[in-house]
Amino acid sequence: MDLRQSMVILACFLTLGCQINNTPADVDCGRIIDRDERGACQFNRSVKTFNAASCKEIPDKKLEIECINEIAVRMGDEYPCYQHAKLSVKEDCERKVAVSKRKGS
Repeated sequence: MDLRQSMVILACFLTLGCQINNTPADVDCGRIIDRDERGACQFNRSVKTFNAASCKEIPDKKLEIECINEIAVRMGDEYPCYQHAKLSVKEDCERKVAVSKRKGS
């Protein structure tokens, strides 16, 4: 067996032995049957990708609000807070961003 054949066999073993780790952005949350797990999946995917608009797909309203707030705080910007429908929730989100900015300064 020459070096070329050895390298091909080694490459096959390495390829077959590796596992693919799905990140929250890779998982299809729509295929998850349990409503709570699907909401948590959508929360994680939205926060990881900083996509506040996709927080609207979360079935649980409280988790949707937390999702948008978390993205706004992580970005350090009030812009994602405008995704909230209620003015009181939007103002609360803006307050959380302001507090996080003060702590970070």
